[in-house]
Amino acid sequence: IGMNRGGIILEFVAVDIHGAVSQPIDNPEQISAHCYSEKVLEGKHFTLKATPKFERARLFECFGQKQLFISGTASIRGENTIALNDPAKQTEITIQNMQQLYSKNSLKSVTTDTLSPVYGHARVYVKNREDYSAIKKVFENYYGKLPVVYILADICRHDLLVEIEGEAILE
Repeated sequence: IGMNRGGIILEFVAVDIHGAVSQPIDNPEQISAHCYSEKVLEGKHFTLKATPKFERARLFECFGQKQLFISGTASIRGENTIALNDPAKQTEITIQNMQQLYSKNSLKSVTTDTLSPVYGHARVYVKNREDYSAIKKVFENYYGKLPVVYILADICRHDLLVEIEGEAILE
């Protein structure tokens, strides 16, 4: 995702340990991005549009700690953008999509443990500066004082106004 400043933000985890487990997590409310149809892909100047190649989330377990990495998530159900031109509602739906990723239902395919997020952080990408206050208000209503960085950035679809990614420690 691009931002309106120079430079890049790069974050990664590198592990070379036997016994580490890494599992993809899907959201049943969303089609996997690599399965999107042509109608929702951006890029009118291209004859062939490539689908995004990412997972909704990944559960990583190492040294007894479970960590969930949530990819950039937006106001999409199935493959369609929801709540056009409404930054507050898009933020709410985005958060619901994120919560689905760490729900008992989504995690049961990769672990028998009953897990809840106890700590985390997030990055919130905001398309339009004038939407910042509405987006921040909704985010804080759900997550209170969770550490968060707001970034003015372009979003992958013209009709999306907010995208959120984050990490959570699960216990």
